[in-house]
Amino acid sequence: MDPQQRLLLQVAYHALEDAGHPDDLGRDTGVYVGAMSSDFAVANAAAALSGTARYPNADLYQLANRISHFLDLTGPSLVVDTACSASGVALQLAFDALRAGRVRAAIVGAVNLILHPARRIQYAQQGMLSRRGRCQPFSAAADGMVTSEGVAALVLRPLRDALADGDHVYGVIRAVGTNTDGRTNGFMVPSPAAQADLIAATWRAAGIDPRSLGYIEAHGT
Repeated sequence: MDPQQRLLLQVAYHALEDAGHPDDLGRDTGVYVGAMSSDFAVANAAAALSGTARYPNADLYQLANRISHFLDLTGPSLVVDTACSASGVALQLAFDALRAGRVRAAIVGAVNLILHPARRIQYAQQGMLSRRGRCQPFSAAADGMVTSEGVAALVLRPLRDALADGDHVYGVIRAVGTNTDGRTNGFMVPSPAAQADLIAATWRAAGIDPRSLGYIEAHGT
């Protein structure tokens, strides 16, 4: 089994325990996962071609399906791969499903493990990695990104249901938004204008004055 599946399953269950619902959210709970690669599949490719290895269980769809299978959940179960924004897009899909009443609860997760050098070598060849090993997205001195590992899971429910059941509520999501860059100077080059438009549109949808924000978390590329 891909270690990403094992870790994500563990943190998903921990999130359910922390929310106070380890086994009673309802079978129609949806599972929405953001992920962009499986180094475990790459590492096992040679053995698979030679027929000397068992099926590695490393396909990305299995990240969500493993959780649904283990917890006996019958709601939507899917993995989103939009590269670095995958977790945010997975969050929006879950948010929209909850607001539309298609699910009564959702598990949102994301995972990235570095288990093989191939992708990092390709990043370096394209000049994407910082030579100084420092991530400085808001600095003129930025010279590239730094790859990292992580795994996380959230449990989402309508606020009225969470409060009625005495759930451990960490926060309220007022709005989620997504867009894409369109045409830029290069296929992998982001669009500052598109990102600014998205931030402004999401602020408006949430009804929040940006001057009232006390904490902002941003992506590091």
